[in-house]
Amino acid sequence: MSEKQGFCEEMMKRLDLQRRNEHFCDVILEVGSGDDQARLKCHRIVLCAASPFFYNALNNDMKEKKEGVIKLKQTSKSMKEVLEYVYTGQVDVNENNAYELLAAGDYFLIPSLKDFSATFILKKLSALNCVAAYYSAIKYRCEKLREGAKDFIHAHFETVTKYDGFLNLSVEQVEEWISSDEIIVDGEER
Repeated sequence: MSEKQGFCEEMMKRLDLQRRNEHFCDVILEVGSGDDQARLKCHRIVLCAASPFFYNALNNDMKEKKEGVIKLKQTSKSMKEVLEYVYTGQVDVNENNAYELLAAGDYFLIPSLKDFSATFILKKLSALNCVAAYYSAIKYRCEKLREGAKDFIHAHFETVTKYDGFLNLSVEQVEEWISSDEIIVDGEER
């Protein structure tokens, strides 16, 4: 690690510690609802540097800029994980949060979070979940995941057709897969 990288890492650790201790925080993110409600304090400058979404929300003549409060529909758990990533560059991606983090990376315009989540999802692809992964990739504009899921589906097409993910597709969606010249059935390209 270079001296510059070490300095940057140390600086982010200090900012994260200040966030956790609510020191110098000048923005509140109101998230969740009911028992899941939370008011997460953080630093305007960190949010704006990490995300064009926050930059636009906090840099325009909108009430968020004046009040320093942004109301979001994310769950408190999800937003805490996003903040963990924004402040440290790391987050524990797992089967329970991978798709939520993919969606958050898209919503907050943080491509590296989307990529981080997509990498995890790709490692866990199976005949059971590949169709859902493919359509999530389309929904959240994640080309890496879309290509990986498509390749998996094509390589395992016969097996994939036996699962609900495939069986619940519309006729148009099935025709899309069948018309592809990359599908492999019984070890042969068709």
